[in-house]
Amino acid sequence: MTDSVGACANPAELDPDDLIAYVAGAAEPEVAHHLRRCAACRTEVAGAELWRLISSVLKNENERILMHLTLEIGLKPREIRAQRPDCFADVKAVYTLTRNIYDRLGRGAALRRWYEERGR
Repeated sequence: MTDSVGACANPAELDPDDLIAYVAGAAEPEVAHHLRRCAACRTEVAGAELWRLISSVLKNENERILMHLTLEIGLKPREIRAQRPDCFADVKAVYTLTRNIYDRLGRGAALRRWYEERGR
């Protein structure tokens, strides 16, 4: 059950560990019951599942940093290079690494399944 702004109306029912357990397939039945009623929490779980899938193809810390800055923060390659010159030699390195990660994600069946399960 959610309120008008899309936040969980019963946050006391779940804590972040419950959602992590759900993503890992180890949640109590009450968590699944809550998720059936709460669109906000379902959205949060979907995001956690997507990040789990993305993380599964990342090979090192630079790739994790790149995906965080790209997908969560929304930075462009030039901004990423400017913010993290310690990780990326130049803007071309940012583009190349991004393409490699997206290629790996595209080859994986898990991400395709994730989208199909959500009717996308």
